[in-house]
Amino acid sequence: MLSKASKIAMILPNAQEGDVFMMGLGALNARNVTCFTSAREAYQVAVRQQFDFFVTRMEMPDLSGIVLVQKLRETGNYGQEVHLFVCEKLNSKIMNVLYEMDISYVLVSPFTKQLVSAKIAHVFQAEKDLPEFEQRFREARSAFQSNLLEMAESFARELESQNPTSEKVHVLLGDIASKNEQPDRMIVHYSNAAKVNPKSAVAAHKLAHAYMKRGDHRRAAQILNSLAHLNPYNIKLLENAGISNLQINDFEKAQSYASQLKTLDVKNKTASEVNVQVKIASGDFSGIADELRNSHDDKEIVAFLNNAGVKLAKGTDVRGALNMYQSCIEQLQDSKYIHAVYFNMGIAYKKLNDYENAASAYASAVRLKPDFEKAAQSLAECRQKLQETRRAS
Repeated sequence: MLSKASKIAMILPNAQEGDVFMMGLGALNARNVTCFTSAREAYQVAVRQQFDFFVTRMEMPDLSGIVLVQKLRETGNYGQEVHLFVCEKLNSKIMNVLYEMDISYVLVSPFTKQLVSAKIAHVFQAEKDLPEFEQRFREARSAFQSNLLEMAESFARELESQNPTSEKVHVLLGDIASKNEQPDRMIVHYSNAAKVNPKSAVAAHKLAHAYMKRGDHRRAAQILNSLAHLNPYNIKLLENAGISNLQINDFEKAQSYASQLKTLDVKNKTASEVNVQVKIASGDFSGIADELRNSHDDKEIVAFLNNAGVKLAKGTDVRGALNMYQSCIEQLQDSKYIHAVYFNMGIAYKKLNDYENAASAYASAVRLKPDFEKAAQSLAECRQKLQETRRAS
């Protein structure tokens, strides 16, 4: 329940608009209010401090409000907070995301003092007078977010028996199954949600995610491709669409979704990773580190590219892995984690029985990180193998 003591964040494009909303909050004696004119700054603060109520403008200059809401939910710290979403115009593409986020309070321009004050008063009153079913649902969702999954499922089952036509209860049961790594049960629950509301993009998206968890990326891609044009603001849907199409080697679609994600948020990690994986699949290793720099820190870049190289080496393309490692070394010369790339390069050379180059790579790893015992041991093994080969010849 909201009160005058609730922590409130207002994300609005200018101080003048902030003053209008502050008047509405002031009428309710709300004083614990923080105003932001930058959505990115609001995000950085909100991940460190917990806010109870957000007034969020869609049309923010640095990051749209609809993206901010989703990024906050992705942190895992939010889900029970109240949102008043503010926009110039409301359309089905925005509503689809708000529906998936379970956000029902919306205010559309014009933002007069009277309308703003009335809307804020309505939100506070509605939160005070929540129906019992909604209160119980929030308790179930709170347990889910706290990883009390048995409790969450018990609450959700009780709600399901009370109202078997509640789409969001079926979705919550599917989400619980997802956390329990039970894709078959996910499919059952999300299918039930789709039966309740056949036109629901939420149920369809969740069902596609369940197929991805089961490894059926082709079926997932079919669903997500049909949903994407209706949901151009849904970050998770576009991420899943990019990943599923990448998995079935439809690189053109995968890159198209990555491009959409970059338009929403230039720092989106999945978009960068999809673009890089498409380049790697085509044997083009140029600029892959630069592609990741906007979204990944130095350690994450090395880890991601190293893992990509390992996948190539574990398959049949060991030479491709070596080419990628060499490209990474050239692009990441100043990285303090580059020793890990040299180590994996040594493994790849060893797989080709090229102990000379393997020893050289391991030696570079040890030179850069003298306490790297695994690399030192591998270097010693390679040198011993080289000595044995020379003696034999």
